[in-house]
Parts: sequence; structure tokens; C-alpha cells
Amino acid sequence: TTLTVPSGVTLMGDHPGADRTPGQAETVLSVTTAQAAVRLSGSSGVEGLTFRYPDQRPTDIRETDYTIVGRSAVTVREVTLVNSYRGLSIEGAHGVVTVDGLRGTVLCQGISLVFGAEVDVIEHVDFSPRYWSERDPSVCEEDVRRWMRERSTSGYYTWGCEGTMVRDAAFDGFRHGMYFDHTQRPDHADTYAQF
Repeated sequence: TTLTVPSGVTLMGDHPGADRTPGQAETVLSVTTAQAAVRLSGSSGVEGLTFRYPDQRPTDIRETDYTIVGRSAVTVREVTLVNSYRGLSIEGAHGVVTVDGLRGTVLCQGISLVFGAEVDVIEHVDFSPRYWSERDPSVCEEDVRRWMRERSTSGYYTWGCEGTMVRDAAFDGFRHGMYFDHTQRPDHADTYAQF
């Protein structure tokens, strides 16, 4: 089941951010569905949460929808994706999208940002195979890295987004760090971004 966050609401947890130490308290959502875990309505957000797929194993990677999906004017702040298949998808973003502090191991596709027409800010993003192995000692980082090298798509995928600013972003382990596709917008507007 997908948790829908209504407009004007931020789903908040307790998250230590990038300075997390082992054993430090945090809010963890265990995801057991192949559907999106969270759907953000316009003008909503998610902050301070960690998402974990307990049935995901390096020897049995299961395809799922994006962990977080949304549209216009959404905020994603201080979120960790321990072992998501796909991370964050924003489509039709005609309002400011803010991503600040998104990290973790995302196995196939990190962020997908398509068909946007405002100033979207994507910053402090760190995707790497190491996050899963740091959280679960039974997971070998090199096995995850090998799987991603052979099967992942990209850490950041975009087309048709005007005015996107990307800053302090690392996409480790993906076949393509960033992938800019041909626009599919009816007005043929392409991606205009600042890095």
C-alpha cells in the first residue's frame, strides 16, 4: 500500500542526517510493497525518514516502483534510502521541487526528474553501494557494486526540465552518473540546468 501525503502536509520523522553514527535513533519505514512507498501530493513533503526494504537481498534483487513519487512543489529533505530499487521520481513539476539531503543505496535508478518548469533545487545527494553494507553487515559492498555496474541505469535521469540547479551530488556505482534524455515535451523545451 502506498502512503499518500496530502497537500500542505510534511511527513516527518527523526533523522540524524549525514552525521549519523551507528546505533543512533532514527525513524525507519520498512517497505514490503513493490508499489511506491510514498506519494507526495502538490505542496507536500517528506523529511527525516529512512526507507528500508527488508526482503531485498544482494543475491535476489527485486524490482519495485520508486520509493518516493511526486509532482509539483514537493520537498524531500534528510531522507535515506537503504536499499531501494528506484529512489525518487518527480514528473510534471510545475512548482519548485526541493531535494536537500537524499542519500543511500539505490540499485537501479536514483532520481528521475522530468517535464518541469520552475527552479528545482537538487542538493546534498549521495548515492553509493556503501550505505546498504554499512547498515547490514551481511551485505558485501562489492557484490552490490557489481550488480549496479551490470544492471543499473543512472543516478540522475532528466528530460524537459527548465531551470534545475544541481549542487553537491554524487552518484557512485551507477552505469551512468547523470543521463540527459531527449525531451518528450509537446513544446520541445529541453533541459536547462546549472551544476
